[in-house]
Amino acid sequence: MEVIVDHVLPHYPRHVLIQWSVEGATSAELAGLTFDVQRSGSPKQGGGAWETIASGVSSVMYEDTLFENNEGGINQLSIEREIWYRVVATTAANDVYISNAVDNEGSTIGQVLNEAAHGLTVDSDETRPTPETVFHDNPRIQRRLQLAHRAVQRYAHVALEMFTGVRIAVLKRRHFGVRCLACYDPVLKKSLVSNCMSCYGTGWENGYFPAVGTLMRITEGDTQSQIEQEGNTKMTRARAEFVDYPRLEENDVLVELDNNRRWLVDGTSDRKLRRRRVTQHCQVIELARTSVEYRVEVPADLQSPLYE
Repeated sequence: MEVIVDHVLPHYPRHVLIQWSVEGATSAELAGLTFDVQRSGSPKQGGGAWETIASGVSSVMYEDTLFENNEGGINQLSIEREIWYRVVATTAANDVYISNAVDNEGSTIGQVLNEAAHGLTVDSDETRPTPETVFHDNPRIQRRLQLAHRAVQRYAHVALEMFTGVRIAVLKRRHFGVRCLACYDPVLKKSLVSNCMSCYGTGWENGYFPAVGTLMRITEGDTQSQIEQEGNTKMTRARAEFVDYPRLEENDVLVELDNNRRWLVDGTSDRKLRRRRVTQHCQVIELARTSVEYRVEVPADLQSPLYE
């Protein structure tokens, strides 16, 4: 089994949002899987530098509120502030798996850093558990480009918050956990009931991870009619634009909090600045009101951590 931290988004000055995935795990390993989120000021794997900031997390996302989780707070206002994250997964059999380390710019050690760049050697036990400011010498991560990337991302946040965004909840579809006892067939390896109230057609108990609040800009396109058992219904396609968290995948569900319209993600793409992701876009299809996804409960007062 492999745990991969595949997305980190800092939102200055208070929040860092982390998202991860699990690959190559057996059904026994996935059942009862929990995660610990760890933070460090150094990418060095070991030496006691990692601080556990959340234990027993059952989702694949976590929000690190730096000022609340640390006495005295961490000044994240510097664009070059070094903060590293990793995730430790524990199975029901107490087997432990440690993820890769990713910094608050979303870079792994292999991409932009090495031990020597941080003044560390293979034989050194030196660690830096406290986040500190380091200017990268690597030409691929230039300070000017980081500043431009952060500025563009911030402008996108402000535009959504003040002008074009509507409040939504993101329902991330489950891909691991406990198989649905009501409808999943272990022989055929699929859910036999599309409108199952235990897994909502996903094959996994509870169907979706807890909702995450954010904003989106949506541009509706053509509306098509289709015939269902309940009668003639209309299907609307649209294009949605988001900030960079949470990372969306096909079959995730988006819920407009003001009117409860629900959309199925049909495809995703990114807008990048010199290959550094700034915002994400996706094609969505409006779900019929009879769809089982409307049975998933979402708090009406859900707030986004980006705009608190």
